[in-house]
Amino acid sequence: MNADLATWELVLNAARKLKRSGRTPFKLEDLVVEVHRVDPERDRSTIQPIVQGMTDNAKKGPRSACGVLLHRVERGFYELLSDDTAATASHPTKPRMRPAARTRILTQEELQARIEGLIADFVSCVETYDAESPFRRQNQLDYHRQTIDRRRFLGSVDAAIRDNVFTSRLHDTLQVWGLNRRQSKLATVDQLRNSLRRHRRRLVALEPLQLETLTQNTVAAVAAELSELIADLGAVENTARVVAGTKALHHVLPELVPPMDRAWTGTFFGWSTFDPQNNQTEIFTEAFTTFAEVARATRPSHLVGSGWRTSPTKILDNALIGYCKRQRIGPTSA
Repeated sequence: MNADLATWELVLNAARKLKRSGRTPFKLEDLVVEVHRVDPERDRSTIQPIVQGMTDNAKKGPRSACGVLLHRVERGFYELLSDDTAATASHPTKPRMRPAARTRILTQEELQARIEGLIADFVSCVETYDAESPFRRQNQLDYHRQTIDRRRFLGSVDAAIRDNVFTSRLHDTLQVWGLNRRQSKLATVDQLRNSLRRHRRRLVALEPLQLETLTQNTVAAVAAELSELIADLGAVENTARVVAGTKALHHVLPELVPPMDRAWTGTFFGWSTFDPQNNQTEIFTEAFTTFAEVARATRPSHLVGSGWRTSPTKILDNALIGYCKRQRIGPTSA
């Protein structure tokens, strides 16, 4: 079924169809029209970032799990690379433009010291968060708890994403968590609901996984799947999707996905101003892999309880914020 296909698969099918019909190079709008014809629920705000991530010389968009399959001939015009060489080869007449290497704010040694400190003082960091939670905006905790409680009451991902009460509460939670402010434009509740249902098969497949039991051998594959899902989900209409995607998926998969933000997650890992736009796959993978390492060492499920201690992955987020507060290293601007 088309609803089960990732957006990059629909884009690739559309590009192949346009090429076969002699319409090459084609416009971005041509791809949007073809994908929308196959699946009317996919709109331009969902499709455009995926196209950018599939394009070898595009400067924006998270890199797609499929690799680079398109080349931008000129502004607004694209062509399909050879199916045999698209994932790895340069364009035959123009050199492939690789994105600039990420400029790291922290050295690996500095980041490792923070990780070790978080693990060593985990419970105290959680307690610091309990005493000094920075999230004091009206209803932030209430909406979050209502959404998580509804998710647990329904018992499964499938039941949750089919439930209009849950998806409405999720949308409300994302709003009070700040996802419709500044440069962030939150999808409508219907867009969010339809996108979750469109990705049902992928979400259900992830449901049995728990962050604290992921092994070092499996965490990379799970991170790659989640990164692709975050890019494809379209919880917000802007290009930077790690924050919105993790906050949305956290409520759908509370045992697996920690919520992330620029202010605290970004502070701990040393995200630069442009990392959430230009290095989305890299910063998500690093953060998710680190959260898994900390979860294996600390077993946060034992601390789930009242207040903000709503799930193992939220407790990991709480501890990270508590660590930053104790070390006086944040927050950065959200």
